[in-house]
Amino acid sequence: MGSNDIYICYPSTDKDSVKQFDHWIKRFSKYLTILPERILPESPNIVLCEDFKAEKKKDFYSIVDKQEEIPILLLIISPELIARKDYSDNIQTILAQIKSKTKSLSSKVFKVSIAPTILKSQPELLKDLINYDLYDKELLLKEGEPVERDLLLEPDTTVWFKLVDLAYDVLDSIKRGKAELSKSDQYGTGKQVFLAETTKDQDKNRDILKRELMQFGYRMAPANPIPSSPGQAETVIIESIKHSELAIHVVGNEYGELMENADFSLVEFQIDKISKAEKGTRLKQIIWLPPDLKQVSEQQQQFIGKLKRLEQVGKSIEIVQTPIEILKTIIKKNLSADLETKETTQTVDFPDEPFVYLIHEKLENQEMNTILPWLKKSDIPFVTSEALVVEKTPVKLHRKFLVHCEGVLIYYSGNNWPWINSKLMDMLKAPGYGRNRPFKAKALLVREKYDDSQFKMKDLDIIEIKNDSPPESFKFFREKLNQ
Repeated sequence: MGSNDIYICYPSTDKDSVKQFDHWIKRFSKYLTILPERILPESPNIVLCEDFKAEKKKDFYSIVDKQEEIPILLLIISPELIARKDYSDNIQTILAQIKSKTKSLSSKVFKVSIAPTILKSQPELLKDLINYDLYDKELLLKEGEPVERDLLLEPDTTVWFKLVDLAYDVLDSIKRGKAELSKSDQYGTGKQVFLAETTKDQDKNRDILKRELMQFGYRMAPANPIPSSPGQAETVIIESIKHSELAIHVVGNEYGELMENADFSLVEFQIDKISKAEKGTRLKQIIWLPPDLKQVSEQQQQFIGKLKRLEQVGKSIEIVQTPIEILKTIIKKNLSADLETKETTQTVDFPDEPFVYLIHEKLENQEMNTILPWLKKSDIPFVTSEALVVEKTPVKLHRKFLVHCEGVLIYYSGNNWPWINSKLMDMLKAPGYGRNRPFKAKALLVREKYDDSQFKMKDLDIIEIKNDSPPESFKFFREKLNQ
């Protein structure tokens, strides 16, 4: 069992549904490898554990019990699966074993919901873990033909972004595990941001902010859901802000459910406790109100009025009501000291003249041995995504290349749609990363002709490689760069 092992645990299913569920599990496991295998030096080893059997006739309990290093566990749940007593009992037993060996279950165990599953029906030790909801509630509630579950894993769906979040969190856990073992390497900046829990109507916006911060290398606190008991919640909040650089709160249309035996919500409680906590000059809090905020109750109006009064009397609170893209810029400015320090430690040298950013998958290095000489012969200065492999913050450097390059050339082998989709989306998002001018040239380099309708991007050229000679289209690509 290696340090990159990821075990996906689920129960056996009945004959009617086993085919569809098996297909979803296999597709899920394949997609889950896409992000980690492009950042980790070694690709993760995904193991499918039906009924907690890692291999035929091998009991999963013995693997956890006998090994010093606990693997990453992904527990698949739904109302139907949790209703299986054998599966629930297995979950409770395995979590108890892991809890006896590690300080935090959340660093090793991830709860993946494939349908809405009420908390009280879940095994006790599972209740405190964060939910990764890999389902679209609106689609599931639609009348008519049932939605094929694996279609929800398509890129650009809500579920796909949740899958990306899960992959980043698994990656973070693996990286931190390696750092603890080696007492050296750290994931990203090693810095932490307190991203407060919010109400259901703002979960999506909170996820967007979490994704953005994690891509810049920040850890998120708190690691687990905050308890509904005020006493327990205060302990978690105070502990979480000890090492945080900033606190961010998302306040929506709803006031939120009241905490246990209290007349205030968790949203208000978090702001209040951080404001009063002693942490040097007190931790700065950014409170974001969406521009289209509609206050649905008098209680919510009073709460927002209270927040504005706190800001006016000099508390370490800044209230922002802007589009979320502007909020991201404000957050980055507040964290700019750390980000600027990291910029000065960048070891990759950019060409002195305008350059092209050549993006390719890690597994395509052999193909690059053919393509790179073509670029040199065509007198096209370039940097390649291979430079990201040695960086501690590869996403950040990738975005820096997109900001400063004159053109982008992507080599696509044709067998990884999620990967190519993410790269095309990154080009569209480049202005949000700081790019202030259009790309002079954008091209997709392929070995055989593909349907151009797959790639719906303005001015994206398709350069087809027909033999082992440089494509004629390279000349036009060069001409665009010189315009």
